[in-house]
Formats: sequence, structure tokens, C-alpha cells
Amino acid sequence: RNRRILQQESKYVICEHKDQGINSASTKILVTGHSRGAAVANMLAKRLMASGFVSNNIFAYAFATPNVSTSVSALPNIHNVVNPEDFVPKAPLEKWGFGKHGVVHELPSLSNTEMSSYDQLHSLMNDHFKKLVGEDHLNYTGAAETSEFIANVGNYAPTVQAYYETRHGVGQLTTYEYFMKLAGVVGGGGDIADFSTASASFPDLAGYLIAGGLLSPRIFHAHGPETYLSWLKAFSS
Repeated sequence: RNRRILQQESKYVICEHKDQGINSASTKILVTGHSRGAAVANMLAKRLMASGFVSNNIFAYAFATPNVSTSVSALPNIHNVVNPEDFVPKAPLEKWGFGKHGVVHELPSLSNTEMSSYDQLHSLMNDHFKKLVGEDHLNYTGAAETSEFIANVGNYAPTVQAYYETRHGVGQLTTYEYFMKLAGVVGGGGDIADFSTASASFPDLAGYLIAGGLLSPRIFHAHGPETYLSWLKAFSS
């Protein structure tokens, strides 16, 4: 799906410039997105740079950017803002050779910021988050839990092929099938009870994903657009 969207967006931008007679050598283009949209923004900026536009005139600001390619370029105008406590920007796994185009900017976390400074910043961020969501922001105590989760995913699926083919536990599910069940629950069409049962085959992942029989709210608070926006507002404050 992302590839189809990328092709459509690339075609639109390139054709629109030609149809409107816009000078691609002097036109500045800004692309942005969050999560899946960030993946498209990241790849679209890279593709436009290779399509006749001046690289210095293309700017991408991508938030919670997943890894997008096994062949990436450190392009300075593509900015990826990621929460180190968010597992989405760590997938697909670096262990499989995946990465992002551009440069990465990490949001504050107890894993990269001194505690007193972090507490002050997080308090500001939480004020904005509560206005958007109506509840306090639930953070992790640094990125260690998320890093361990990603490492455990790599243990279950050390290669892309293993992700799709190797079966685990009593349920004999592949890691891919397990994450599709997770996606179903996140999207609202899945059954949390079915996902909890499936989690018995992936005990090293379930502790991170499930809390009190439900998906852990910290997953959403780490990844949601409200979190990224609230951090930006905290910096503006």
C-alpha cells in the first residue's frame, strides 16, 4: 500500500509541475507525515531528489518514521523525528538491514536526557498532551524496554524470511501473523481476546504489548501523533 501511495504522490508532484509549467530547478517542496505517512514522506523526498528537482530545494519532516529501505542515503534535508520509546521507527528491523533516508532526531527520553531536564521538558509536554487527549502522558523509563522488545522480535525472526515463515509456540503462528493480529486490534477490527491467546506463543513480546488484558496504553502514548505534536509544542514553549 505504501508503495502504491508513493507512486501516486510522485506522479502527481512531477506531472503537476510539468502541467503548470513550474520550474523544478527553483521550486521548493516540503513533504511531511506521521508513521505510515512518514514512511511515504521519507521515500517521496528521496525520489523527488532523483527526478530532476534540486536536492537542496526538497525538505522532508517525517515523524515516527519507520525504516523504509535496505539502501539508504544520509540526505541532510530529510529529517526524521523519532521517539526512542516508540517501537514503530525501529521496524522493519535494522538487524534485517533496514534504515531510513536522511538524518534522525530523537525526542527527549530518560535514555538520552538528564533526569531533571527531562522531568521539566516532560511536564511541559504533558500539559499540551492533556489538552489534546484529556489524560496524562504515560512514558517509559527510557528506551530500554522498547529496545528489548525489538531485540526479542529479532530473536523470533532473525531474518525477513523467518518473520514470514517460522512458526512459534502452541499456536504455531509466524511473527508476521502475530503482528497482523496486533494491527487488527489497533485498527479496531481485531479481537483482543484472540490476540491475547496468540500472545501465549510469543511470551517475550506479550509483556511489552499487553497490560491488564488490554493493549498497553504506553504503546499509543509513545507513537501517537499527539505525542509528537506535544513534544514540538513543549520545545516551542
